[in-house]
Amino acid sequence: MSFGDLFENYCRNDDLVTFGRFCYGVTVILTYPIECFVTREVIANVFFRGNLSSVFHIIITVVIITVATLVSLLIDCLGIVLEL
Repeated sequence: MSFGDLFENYCRNDDLVTFGRFCYGVTVILTYPIECFVTREVIANVFFRGNLSSVFHIIITVVIITVATLVSLLIDCLGIVLEL
């Protein structure tokens, strides 16, 4: 059970739980760029030997974000994806 499922068990008008949902959302939003930076560095080092121009830097970042967004939208249960 994840925290997202836990928060769905409470009433929508409970202020403390709404604050908890907000804090959880902020945590996820602030954690995502860290993972994106690591993925971009690995791709740059493996495929481009660590040298990325500004244009490729932006393109790789947009591709990573797009792929992650598509995976999250197309798969209902992300637990299976996270196990990979």
